[in-house]
Amino acid sequence: RDSEIVVENITINKSSNTITDVIEGLNLNLHDVTDSGETANVLVENNNAGVKSKITDFITKYNSVITAVEGYSKWDAELKIGGALFGDSQGSSLKSTLGTLIGSKNAGMNEDQFYQTLSQVGVELTNSGKLELDSTKFNKAIEDNFDEAIKLFAGSSNISGEAPDKF
Repeated sequence: RDSEIVVENITINKSSNTITDVIEGLNLNLHDVTDSGETANVLVENNNAGVKSKITDFITKYNSVITAVEGYSKWDAELKIGGALFGDSQGSSLKSTLGTLIGSKNAGMNEDQFYQTLSQVGVELTNSGKLELDSTKFNKAIEDNFDEAIKLFAGSSNISGEAPDKF
């Protein structure tokens, strides 16, 4: 049989027991049949591990950019040749600009926003210009103030379900 669910008083029929396109970001795996008129409650929890995975992925990609810029800015003594950015201030300027963006208060935040900078939630800028995740600080921020941390990562204090204009 087709599955049938009611969300916000709208009846939805699907040919599968796995429903992925009704509530954004939520997959429903239906296992049981309820009697007519009977309801089933769904508990939706914060996906702390998923958020951490996305932030870790961002850190890895950010650090890859920094490593690439450093590589293009180096002098290879063995080959006696400089990288494409060797002697060009643009590499240093890019690293500096990225570091400033990471360390600064998010421009989309309200003054009363709980978290204002990435370092407050454990995303730390090291002396080498790369990022590290302080897992203890991150886990505490996510567990204690999930919605507030998400506002910081979304780049907006509006997390009403609307997609932010930018990330």
